Amino acid sequence: MSSQIVLPDDFLAVVRSGVLNLVDGIRLSDIRWMTPVQIASFDRPPFLSDRLIPFALTAGRSRYGWWRESESCTCKFVVFSPRDCDEAMIYAPDFSAFLYRSILEDLVDCWGSWLDDDSRVDAIVEMARRNVALASPFLPVAWARTLGEVVSRTPRCSATGSMTWLDSAEARDLILKHFGDFAIDTSIIQHHE
Repeated sequence: MSSQIVLPDDFLAVVRSGVLNLVDGIRLSDIRWMTPVQIASFDRPPFLSDRLIPFALTAGRSRYGWWRESESCTCKFVVFSPRDCDEAMIYAPDFSAFLYRSILEDLVDCWGSWLDDDSRVDAIVEMARRNVALASPFLPVAWARTLGEVVSRTPRCSATGSMTWLDSAEARDLILKHFGDFAIDTSIIQHHE
């Protein structure tokens, strides 16, 4: 890419805080955070538009990233780009909204079906609550309050055998409530490919 990438301030604030580190930072089911250096040196497949600036990858090699209006513009809204696809779906208005939506979606279908192991359940509950605590300072108060309310619930076993704090319809309603008129694909994008 020939142009300089200008990363959004909300992302840089989260990076500087250290809450995206791999050891004790925000850990979502299938998101691997990229550092600013990795973002700048991303090995772009030939079919992928230069307008997509990825900041996170899934295990299946799909990407979350910012979409730029043109190569010379700063990063705009967040999109999801499936593996080996030259298209992207609008996912969130900005990085803070991405954090909110990603954490909310993780609470719909959380970390696989490990409910037969009580110690694993406790660890998953603790991780979910820690994710909310780490992300909250970077979110609008109403979003942080919503996530806090959701993780204060007792999780249950979903129809698929995984842990859930809320169903996808409630998550969709909360996304629409907090994102307002921003045009997004409100279908819940599962992180399991």
